Amino acid sequence: MIVGAGSSGVTVAGRMGETKMQLVSLERGGLMTPLAYTSSGRDWRARRQGDFSTSANIR
Repeated sequence: MIVGAGSSGVTVAGRMGETKMQLVSLERGGLMTPLAYTSSGRDWRARRQGDFSTSANIR
């Protein structure tokens, strides 16, 4: 059983699956889409900073 099917969990499952082992993988989180990552667009630096505000206290 593999708890956490993130990037490392899937890698381990793939390697163990080659040995013909029976595997169960558990994941609690939701499915991620590539558009959810801040680096998926050309303006990733600006989007990482958040919305602009004219108030210096909010920036």
